Amino acid sequence: MTTVATAATADLVLERRPRTQPVDDADWAYRVRVSATQAVLGVPRFGSVDVRFERVPRGQHRLAAPYTWSTRGIYLHLAPQRGRGVDAPSAERCAAAIRLIQEGARLDRAGDL
Repeated sequence: MTTVATAATADLVLERRPRTQPVDDADWAYRVRVSATQAVLGVPRFGSVDVRFERVPRGQHRLAAPYTWSTRGIYLHLAPQRGRGVDAPSAERCAAAIRLIQEGARLDRAGDL
């Protein structure tokens, strides 16, 4: 799969770290920073990977979606938690970060990463 990078998404980098036991909310396998204060995470969950935002507005429950959903479906599910104001990442950056995590998880599951 080829990912097309635009000027707005060319700087996105998939960070990966090995899984550790036990898994908790702070443990992530994949991270893509989409702004100075926000990142999209891939968190191991019961043999799969959930995609979510690193920071969630106070008073909200953390939303997550399986990496196997479509990129658009994941983004639409998580979008209310991406942040607001000047520092909020664009929809394009969030979708590109989700695609990077999906590809990393797919490759990892296939034993290629």
